[in-house]
Amino acid sequence: MDRGSAYSRLVREIEEETNELIERFGERVREVRGYPEVIEKAVKNLDDKGAAEIARSYFGLGEHRAYGIDGSMDYDERLETLIFYVNSAAYSCPFYIAEEGIKFNIRKARREEELSSYAAIPLWLEDLTEVYQETEAFSDFELQTSIERIPYSMMTTAELWSAYMVTQNLKNGIVFMDRPISGTFATSLKDLRVTLKSDNPNLTKVRSPEGFAKKLDLSIASVLGSGNVPVPRRFPYLTYSAIKVLIDIDEGSVDEIGKSLGLGEHEIEKLRKSLTEMDKKYNGELFDVAELGKLKLREDVKDYWKRVTSMVKAVTVKAFEGNEHPLRIDKENWLSVYDVGAINVYLIYMIYDMALKNRNLIIGITKDTSASEFTRSLLPSVLKNDKSVLKLKNDKAFLTVLSAVHHDKVRTPWRTLSYDYGFSYVTSYQGRFVASKKSVGRTGLFAKAYFQLRTFSRDPMMRSPVFSYDRFIDPAYDDQMFTELNVDVKGKTVKVEMYIENGLNALDNMILRILYASDNPEILEAYGHNHLLFLADKKVKQEISTVKWSIRGIADLKLESYARKEKIFMMSRRFRDIRSESERVREEGAKELGKVESF
Repeated sequence: MDRGSAYSRLVREIEEETNELIERFGERVREVRGYPEVIEKAVKNLDDKGAAEIARSYFGLGEHRAYGIDGSMDYDERLETLIFYVNSAAYSCPFYIAEEGIKFNIRKARREEELSSYAAIPLWLEDLTEVYQETEAFSDFELQTSIERIPYSMMTTAELWSAYMVTQNLKNGIVFMDRPISGTFATSLKDLRVTLKSDNPNLTKVRSPEGFAKKLDLSIASVLGSGNVPVPRRFPYLTYSAIKVLIDIDEGSVDEIGKSLGLGEHEIEKLRKSLTEMDKKYNGELFDVAELGKLKLREDVKDYWKRVTSMVKAVTVKAFEGNEHPLRIDKENWLSVYDVGAINVYLIYMIYDMALKNRNLIIGITKDTSASEFTRSLLPSVLKNDKSVLKLKNDKAFLTVLSAVHHDKVRTPWRTLSYDYGFSYVTSYQGRFVASKKSVGRTGLFAKAYFQLRTFSRDPMMRSPVFSYDRFIDPAYDDQMFTELNVDVKGKTVKVEMYIENGLNALDNMILRILYASDNPEILEAYGHNHLLFLADKKVKQEISTVKWSIRGIADLKLESYARKEKIFMMSRRFRDIRSESERVREEGAKELGKVESF
């Protein structure tokens, strides 16, 4: 077959496959058009008057401040060395609560330099095994994935640390984060579980003003935080709830603790066993007294949160304000990427505490997402049927199409009903809920919703993108909207309480008004998004580029000088980089030669 025939065949195949894709997408659009009941039961329009009323009671009349936080990352390879760059930036602007509503003055947005976080992390490639706690060699794919995880985890830490610094001094304000808080928590919690599998976790080797955190401290804090966060009323979480009761009452029997938690006899016996096993697992460090039906915690257990938060601050201050290597504990020990993830879990709990204490609203905004729990799990429950809600598996795609094809019924700004992030752990199947994985993860901590803010004036089908936001569940607004679901987990039925908005949640209605007031329709990139996050995004990308080139220059000067001295020049740069540079020089030379010949 000659080259022309081969090209023609490829063109025909691509054309046919493209037509098939278009036809399949058309079917999905028509399917979405057939779901107008979703609009009635799952889409909420803004109640402007109600939002103004709640804003007055939530924030109080007058001027307040909102912050937007975003981060960025990059890395270089030099002389078998990896250099990671991470940073975060914060912008703020005033917003006003008046009798008539909420107003943001985005023209007064400013950079908050003291709230920025920066870190540069050099590592030899050989040290990746230390950072990953792995003894086996990485494949090329695993190596690349591992390399990218390190700066991402540290970037997350930088953003959360900036948010924590904001919430320490901010009162009655708003913090926008350019990431899903719930998704960050769920991913980081997996890392924390890996950390806790170690007999002697690296985080217990970090010295802080409160001393060393123990593995038991890390475990208790992984569920309870400071003790203020809501904890699911099911095992294994009930074991930690019992520890919280003991911290409050000092001493009590398992029966007394169980009754205070509203447990039945079977659950009390299960609690008795789980507490005994936990004390044994931690070598008797949990209980001072565990006999004659009485339980009493060891005195130092009550200070678990002080030691954990002190350790977290020691790690983050060293990473973003110190002059030592961010991942080095001492000459022999490193923080692993899983330890960094664990730090992020504790930082989220710390942000929750500060937000609760200072009456701040934390809103995480997600631009791009492949989440599917809205169509996969929530809608069958809301619509009271088990129809396969759409062949479109992506929530964002479904809602974008729904808004466009039913533009006459869905007016902007709108949002979906808010729901528990726990729906991401379950799937609706034949009229019942089934755990998507081996268990149902943390529920009752985060609420999530999708939203769309604006419509183009010339075409009602053309709209700003659909995004999602999440927030901490607030008992004052959400406690009456929990429902108990029966979920099949490994062949057993587990009762799981989850939040689903019933009627109109005043807090989410106010958040929609806040989102609508804080975008910038004059800038396409901030149209229907968030102006402060737009500014922070631009700044961190600019700064990471500047820092990268500055540090790259220093690294090249130092490393390549050493490489030349030791006659190992080819190690100092990757072969593909040397080849690319050679090709560039050759092409530039050819262009110059062409100019001379044409002259």
